[in-house]
Amino acid sequence: MLHRAICGSLERFFGIVLEQANGALPAWLAPEAVAVCAVSEEVADYAHEVVAALRRDGADVHVPKEGTLSRKLVAARELGVPFVFVLGRRERDAQAVALRRPDGSSEVLPLAEALALVRAALVGPGVG
Repeated sequence: MLHRAICGSLERFFGIVLEQANGALPAWLAPEAVAVCAVSEEVADYAHEVVAALRRDGADVHVPKEGTLSRKLVAARELGVPFVFVLGRRERDAQAVALRRPDGSSEVLPLAEALALVRAALVGPGVG
């Protein structure tokens, strides 16, 4: 007799993956790869441009709507979003983003460079 556990095996597999990664999935596997957090409504138009560019590249984007910047950042961390783009006046004026990486580091990058970084992270292993 052959043993079949189609759904159970898959669920156990993903449980093991989540356990090993401490809930932090790589960008190509995460339900949402990038969170775009605008500091204020003043930069909302720039945030919409960034979200549109990310979606053109095939990224699933999370846009926290309410609360302070710290609440938006906490929400993104709780959801396990790998990359967080923080946008303020300085970033808008420089056409850049303040990028927070999955390892906790952060830096300010030009928008094109940040998009290229996310685009590369969205390619899974063995693809390309």
